[in-house]
Amino acid sequence: MAKLAGLRSHHENFMHFKHITFLFSLYICLGLLPGCSSISNMFEAKEEQEVRLKGERIPIMALQTKLEPNKDGQDSAFVLPQAWRNEFWPQQGGYPNHAMHNPALGQSPLKQVWSSSIGRGSIKGLPLSSLPVVIDNKIYVLNTDSEVIAFSFDTGTRLWQADISKDEEDDTVIGGGIAGSRGKIFVTNGYNEV
Repeated sequence: MAKLAGLRSHHENFMHFKHITFLFSLYICLGLLPGCSSISNMFEAKEEQEVRLKGERIPIMALQTKLEPNKDGQDSAFVLPQAWRNEFWPQQGGYPNHAMHNPALGQSPLKQVWSSSIGRGSIKGLPLSSLPVVIDNKIYVLNTDSEVIAFSFDTGTRLWQADISKDEEDDTVIGGGIAGSRGKIFVTNGYNEV
């Protein structure tokens, strides 16, 4: 009986040791897990590792804490180009270089001349992303129903409209835009078609 009690005690000690060993191994593995990326970096080729430039890093915004006028104000005069009447706005942002310089607004205060509906605009989940363009005294717009509409620049009268949606597509898409050049307008419909 004493021999059986000794075996049982030995077996319990062995199971306790096995349990402790498992928990210790698990603790070590979980402790090393966050360092896996740094361990894998040791085996990468030197070309793949991030290259850092040597030298001191100085934040550029911290160098000047407030704006100060130029001491020689006469040497750096502000030159504004002559105002000009812009009659074309052939793409979003104006011109391809997006430099509209100094468009004239006229001498009188701005006021609304006319108003006209372009159809459905932005709705939840479907923003109106296309901006109007002005070409040859006409304003062209693209609404969220994929309709292109031309208006008279002077009166706002609707001149024509065209549906450019795809018949075989049930879903509406975000996108599309208008641009113009040499008397033609180019319209994309969001389905990779022009």
